[in-house]
Parts: sequence; C-alpha cells; structure tokens
Amino acid sequence: MRVTERQQLLSQYFFECRCQACCDELESDVKSVVSLRNSFCCPSCRASMQGEETLCCSNEACAVSVSRESLSRRLWDLQQQIKKALELLRDRKADQAIKMLLKCQVDARSFLSPEHLLMGEMEDHLAQVYATQGKWQDAARHLERSIEIVEKHHGPSSVEMGHELFKLAQILFNGFAVSEALSTIQRAEEILSVHCGPQSTQIQELQEMKTCLLELPRSILQRT
Repeated sequence: MRVTERQQLLSQYFFECRCQACCDELESDVKSVVSLRNSFCCPSCRASMQGEETLCCSNEACAVSVSRESLSRRLWDLQQQIKKALELLRDRKADQAIKMLLKCQVDARSFLSPEHLLMGEMEDHLAQVYATQGKWQDAARHLERSIEIVEKHHGPSSVEMGHELFKLAQILFNGFAVSEALSTIQRAEEILSVHCGPQSTQIQELQEMKTCLLELPRSILQRT
C-alpha cells in the first residue's frame, strides 16, 4: 500500500458510527433508562435505591428516601444538559462540550448507579469529543469505560459490544496504538461476524484497518 493510500485510509476512519444499533442507543428516551432495576443510587451513601413510587436506600443504616418522580425529573434535566453538550459539539465548540459533559458526570454520580446506561453514554460522548480533537488516548480511555458498562448490560458477545469495539478499534487505529488496535479489531471481528455476517461493511473495514496496520514500517510496530 502506497503512503498516499495509507494516509487516505487513516483519515477515512472517524469515530462516529451511524449503524442502527448505535443510533437507537443514542436516542434512547427517559422511560427506557428509568425502567432499569436499581438505576438510582442514594444521594447520601451511594447504595442502591429500592421501591416503587417512593424509593428508599437499601442500606439499613441509612434512612434516606425520595420520590421516584423527583429523581425522574432530575434524570430528564440531565439528559437535556447532555443534548446541549452535543449541540456544542456540532457547533465545533469541543472545549465547551467537554466542560458540560464533565459537569453532567458529576451530577449523574450523585444519584445514578455507576452501571447506569446513561453513565456509559456520557463516556461515549466524551470519547467522541476527544476524537474530534485528535486526542486519541483520552478518547480510548473514555470509550473503554463505556464498553465496561455496555458489557454488563448486554453481554460480552452482544452486537452492542461488537459496535463499541468497532468504535474503539477506529480510535486506536487513528492513534497508532498498533498492538491494542489489532487485538481490539480481532475481538470486534469475532463478534460482528456472528451478528452481521463476514461480508458486512464493518467487517470489511476492520480487515482494511488490520491490513494497513500490519503494513506499517517495522520501526513503528516495534515502538507500539
């Protein structure tokens, strides 16, 4: 592969994935998120909250109780802030988007379970913002946290996991993290070939990335 072709391939892979599964995840509404069991945590001791209309802390030593409605409103407000952060990203105001998303994370940690899907979505969005800035290590770190949550909800061999690994492979590829990218590509291929078929577009792109990485000069491969 010529240098110009390699550079073109490197620039081709950008973080954002528009597959149906990813679009569905990004557009998940408040109801689907609220329905998760133990999705809220105690604002005082961080233990899980239990109950229906009135939620009580599962920690017997803690007497905190709060209405589900109030936490649902708080969750809705949080999602609106996340949408504003994504609007900032679309307006190419990446630094402001990062600042708002980090603030949303602080708020979320005070009342949402660490495994809440929205926690994973915020990590995913932060990865996207850092990717637009070319900060591949930061992007990979946040996406790896998102993947941990996706795996707990959907399983290690789920199509959702495959799509997240596909995005991580793109980030590692762009950051020339060769060994990490190759291992991630292999994991993504194994999962997506089952769910999407060996001839799917994503599988073909993963194979192209792998070929490109393996054709890099040996001096680069030895440094990674």
